[in-house]
Amino acid sequence: MDLYDENIARLIRHSLIGELSELERGELEAWLHDSEEHQVLFEKIKKEIRISSERSFFCSLNDEEAWQKFKIATRERKQRVYIRKFGI
Repeated sequence: MDLYDENIARLIRHSLIGELSELERGELEAWLHDSEEHQVLFEKIKKEIRISSERSFFCSLNDEEAWQKFKIATRERKQRVYIRKFGI
C-alpha cells in the first residue's frame, strides 16, 4: 500500500476517534505492519493530534479566572488546616 492514500487517512482518523470496525482495524494493522515508515507516520500523526488538542485546550483557558480559582482554593485549604490545628 502507498504511504498515504484516502482510505488509509480515513482509517487513521477512525482509529484516533475510536470508531474502527473490526474489518477496518485489520486493514490499518496490515498497513502498519507493511512498513516501519507507516508505523512512524502513524505515531507522528497521533502525536500531532494530541499536541494540537492540548494546545487548543490550553489556549482556551482564561488565565485570570484560573488564577482566581487557585487563590480561592488555596485560601480554603489554609483555613481548613488552621481549623484542624486549633481544634475549632
